[in-house]
Amino acid sequence: MSTEDDDLEALFDSIAATSPAAPAPAAAPAAPSASSTPSPSMGGDIYAQIGQTTRKLHDALRDIGHDRVSSMADKLKNAADGVNTLGSNATQLSSKWGQLMDGKLSVDEFKVLAADTKAYLQDVPSKTSVEIDSSSVKKLADTAQQLESQLAQLLIANAPEDKKKGLDGNASNPDQIKALLGNLGF
Repeated sequence: MSTEDDDLEALFDSIAATSPAAPAPAAAPAAPSASSTPSPSMGGDIYAQIGQTTRKLHDALRDIGHDRVSSMADKLKNAADGVNTLGSNATQLSSKWGQLMDGKLSVDEFKVLAADTKAYLQDVPSKTSVEIDSSSVKKLADTAQQLESQLAQLLIANAPEDKKKGLDGNASNPDQIKALLGNLGF
């Protein structure tokens, strides 16, 4: 574990030790008091909720492994590059096969085309297979969605009263979160 990870762990541990556990609200929270200034406890709750949400994200990324996520991203990029190369080579081979069918290639050119086609077909499996831990990708996507939903609930709970008008308090899917962010001016 790096010094940066140790520092993050220490910060999260200090937040968890000093803040009461406050899970993110599952439904629309009750409207805050009529007072226009937030209470100190309200700020503490936001601090604790953001800390706990960040902790969940950090732990999930640690469980998946930061290096593993970077490796998966590199593998996906390499796979995309390989598929692009295959597409380009297929286009060139198709053109050459068209010339052959039109009788425009010599016997020697046909032999080169046949060898190029064989090499292409042997290369296809290596460029189209990508070994990626799908459970890690799924866990990362699920964690990101949960984090987004929890942060949206925090926004709803702590939005100024004038911005809460017209909000239904539901932000559980990407379309609802997009609408919420737009309604709140983000």
